[in-house]
Amino acid sequence: MPLERTVFLYRDRLVSCSRDGAGYREEEVPLDGGLPSQKGYVLVLPDELVSLISTDIRPVRSGNLKEMVRLYLSGIFPEDVIQERFGFLKTSPVTAFIYTEELSDLVERYAELFNAAAVVTTASVAALLAEDGNFVLRTDTTTLIRNDGGFLHFAGEAEGYPPGENLKEFDVSGQQRRQVVDWIGSLAAAGRAKELDLKLTGRQEGFSLAAMKKDLVFWAAVYIVFVIALFLRTLPLKEDLKSYEKAIDGIYASMKIADSPDPYGMLLYRISQIKKQGAAGMEPLRILSAMSTSFDGDASVEDLTVNQELIRIRGTIKNLQSLDKASEKLSGALKVKFVIESAKVEQEGVKFIITARFKE
Repeated sequence: MPLERTVFLYRDRLVSCSRDGAGYREEEVPLDGGLPSQKGYVLVLPDELVSLISTDIRPVRSGNLKEMVRLYLSGIFPEDVIQERFGFLKTSPVTAFIYTEELSDLVERYAELFNAAAVVTTASVAALLAEDGNFVLRTDTTTLIRNDGGFLHFAGEAEGYPPGENLKEFDVSGQQRRQVVDWIGSLAAAGRAKELDLKLTGRQEGFSLAAMKKDLVFWAAVYIVFVIALFLRTLPLKEDLKSYEKAIDGIYASMKIADSPDPYGMLLYRISQIKKQGAAGMEPLRILSAMSTSFDGDASVEDLTVNQELIRIRGTIKNLQSLDKASEKLSGALKVKFVIESAKVEQEGVKFIITARFKE
């Protein structure tokens, strides 16, 4: 797939990069009114608009792959962050991504720019696909670190990260665009250009959100009429429901599961697991109560294992200091010694496993 031009999107301008034989040329144009005249280019977005997430999902020939990615992301991000602003690249393992609401607005506002592009991507995607081995990539606002087969993509600098041996470094901040163009060129020459495409929602051939506005207004009006009618019929029940919902939310909050996609199911699961497995005579509510007071809202617990030999808690917490503090509080509250089994610093916090053993 020949791709002769790469267009970089910035907040206020576009920079079109092209090759002329052995030469290389850049042209800067304003974002409003300066759209490229030719179609079929690669559009490179600012890295802060798209967050890449390493997964352990292996690509399969199945329509369920998108749902697998959604479930994986729901274990990391709140549902209101994911919504429909997510996707994946069929690397092995799969590379997932979520993009910001700002990018959704840009797709709608500059529909012609996006629809005329053959591929929409970012510098980090190009680096992951084109480079082998371990490396660090810095853009104006983000850092990508690939090491030991996995990668971490986050906003800001990687302060304190221990560089490994043979860790290459790339800097594409500011006016450094040539490296990204070279990556894209090598992938296009190898017939892998389509692997770069993020396939953003709302960007399709012959499709524009702006072109649908009239239909959207009509259906929105119909929907509003329907909702108002439904509201008038159910108004007497709302006050009673508010009281029940407030009481239930209080229970979820006390157990630190209010942000779970299914807090009621999570509550039942935790209690049933503790009752079923037993905890050397320790009461289930005592364990849950100790967890709720020890983490002080700094953590989300993803899994709790309890049996006659141990209590193991897996989740995410704000930082290592909070993890040490929570472990000490749990040890004091439950009168058993909790130790940190693993702690991995990631973009959203520290992924941890802490364990207390009844028998040594």
